[in-house]
Amino acid sequence: MNTKEKCFAIFAHGSYLLCGIGFLIVPIILYILSGNMCKLARHHIKQAIRAQVFVILLCIMTMCLSIWFGEATIMCLLGLEFLVWMISSIIAMVKVLGNEDYNYPLL
Repeated sequence: MNTKEKCFAIFAHGSYLLCGIGFLIVPIILYILSGNMCKLARHHIKQAIRAQVFVILLCIMTMCLSIWFGEATIMCLLGLEFLVWMISSIIAMVKVLGNEDYNYPLL
């Protein structure tokens, strides 16, 4: 991967730092713009999109569970989800720098 492709992939993995819906829109835009990039760069961007969608669905399911379990338990689960997601994204960014493949856990 060249420097531009690495920047695209790192920004896609690190887009969770953007608040709101931007963390999902940015990787999608980067995927659209990455049409002629190498397969590894496009793979990293696709993995970032999958991870963002998975986290959104996981948060929605966790919020639905708050009906049965209390808010304190749900807040702990959301914090744990965010921590695992953040660590996985950092590992993915390091793998991009090493030109290595990476798949998020549970995806």
